[in-house]
Amino acid sequence: MLRSLFLLLGLCLIPLVHWGQENVSPKAQKARQEAREWIKKGKPDKALAALDKAILLSPDYYAAISDRAALLLESEPATAEADLRRLVLLRPEEDPSVWLALARICRDGRRWEEAVAAYDRYLHLAPDTHHAKAEARRERNNSAFAGEARRTPVPFAPIPLPATINRPGQMQYGAVFRGDGRYMVFTRRVDGQEDFYAAQRTGPDWSVAEPIHELNSLQNEGMHSLGRDGSILVFTRCQDSRGLGSCDLYISSLGTDGRWSAPRNMGPGVNTRHWDAQPALSADGSMLIYSSTRPGGKGESDLWWTFRDSAGDWSEPQPIPGAVNTPFREQTPFLHADGKTLYFSSDGHPGMGDMDLFVTRFQPGKGWSDPVNLGYPVNTEGHEGSLSLYLDGHTACLATDRSLAEDWPRGIYLYEFTLAEEVRGIPVTYVRGRVTDASTGRGLPGRFLVRQQGPDQESAYEVSARENGEFLVCLPSGSEYAVILELPGYAFYSSRFSIREENAFQPYELDIALHRLATVRDTGQEVRIVLRNILFPTGSDVFHPSSLFELERVKALMEENPEIRVRLEGHTDNTGLPVDNQALSSRRADAVRNWLVRQGIAGHRIQSAGYGDTRPVADNTTSEGKQLNRRTEMVILR
Repeated sequence: MLRSLFLLLGLCLIPLVHWGQENVSPKAQKARQEAREWIKKGKPDKALAALDKAILLSPDYYAAISDRAALLLESEPATAEADLRRLVLLRPEEDPSVWLALARICRDGRRWEEAVAAYDRYLHLAPDTHHAKAEARRERNNSAFAGEARRTPVPFAPIPLPATINRPGQMQYGAVFRGDGRYMVFTRRVDGQEDFYAAQRTGPDWSVAEPIHELNSLQNEGMHSLGRDGSILVFTRCQDSRGLGSCDLYISSLGTDGRWSAPRNMGPGVNTRHWDAQPALSADGSMLIYSSTRPGGKGESDLWWTFRDSAGDWSEPQPIPGAVNTPFREQTPFLHADGKTLYFSSDGHPGMGDMDLFVTRFQPGKGWSDPVNLGYPVNTEGHEGSLSLYLDGHTACLATDRSLAEDWPRGIYLYEFTLAEEVRGIPVTYVRGRVTDASTGRGLPGRFLVRQQGPDQESAYEVSARENGEFLVCLPSGSEYAVILELPGYAFYSSRFSIREENAFQPYELDIALHRLATVRDTGQEVRIVLRNILFPTGSDVFHPSSLFELERVKALMEENPEIRVRLEGHTDNTGLPVDNQALSSRRADAVRNWLVRQGIAGHRIQSAGYGDTRPVADNTTSEGKQLNRRTEMVILR
């Protein structure tokens, strides 16, 4: 064992006859020989005594000093420093591993500048084939980062979650939250068994966390991702005899009765015979990021991503491109609801040591940015495992075994804290409510089409209401959103949201009643739809190109229901002369009609009329009211 340690450190047992040792006394050489015999017999204390005698007789006896340093490194590493410094003073280029051992002692003593200097000497002297060189380069970068991070700490004022969540002396981690922040799921480990727990928030208080019995099993459940509307849970289950690998990803949905469905393995492709775990699901449910040890990555474990198509199938997973993955470990991803800010843990990027938390951002046309360390003291020399984020973009939840609360026994506890500004996510708000049948009040599972138009991107995605009609749609700030709700056999609903920084976390509550088209035919009742996403520049009757998103829905409605007729109505605010407003509103209604006719909708099915500023729906003395009054409406006729 002792000899293997010597070889591992590179402080090899140097032969008795060695160049430059002409002045070593025979008695010193004999004492060193005695030490070697004691080492073979597994008697380190006696070996140390013999080496002390050898060095006393010949103070510059390099081989004896080297042997003693190796013994001390095994028992009390810090006490070896004097011998290591003596070795590099005597022969600074003799053995690169002496510099490496010295660097690690300085690192462990948090003497970062000394550590970096010693690492640099080792890296300069050691051949590229040296077994420890890659690890030493990582340790060197960590030491450089740690020294600077401790000199410039980030704000960190953690507040523990209440005792209804944190059970003293136990392990709680992996907290994830529904978009409105009122429901959470986390993992609690009791006697080595990992199970799911859930809690509800009423006002500022969390309820007592209860186990999710329908998901918990005799296997370990943990490291999971909750859909932003709280209806989908993707999670890790390990040691399942029916699984494909050591750990697999499973999915479950929350029923309208409040119970989770039987977990379903996400199948080959997403899962392999290797370790597949720790999922992060995008807010719209179309992208999944997770950690895997499967072949094809850069290191021990990498972050992979896959995308779900319109049929619900997941694409072939690929390693996340760019600088996120390293030859070491990348784990515990969490994707903020803005869809572009990804937090994860890694021991491959410069950090404080062990696993640190990082953030990377997706930039359209450029991919994922270089990861940024969240800083000290969010990260420490210990193991930082996972982090999640509320929709506000700056309130984070961290699980740690550090003693951050008074009088709590050892365990892993959940804390909330505010992230430093430079590593925050984009604030996200949400639209929550229920979709119902206008006649019966019954909940409907409508489909939301969301089109985002921001300064640097334009994207579209879909979100569905649950079977009971409840929905929660996340909308990141800094963009305009066109939102259309549709369901076969019903008139659609149109809305538009402009989410600015100043109203970034102002939730919207909507109760949407959809009208059955059959009711229109049977009763003669007119159904009016405000086409919020058909837009015109000021004074113009040429609609904005973004209007095509909603125009296509009008076209589809008329194609799918050839029996209906419509009347298109144009309206303006009261700016300008009434006669001009009347003419402009008529031309705008005609523009929509003409587009539909060009798309193949029979002209006799479409009427058009302009009403100018004569039918306001809001106060024309405010900019918000004027905006509501400038509109195009579609009336569905029998």
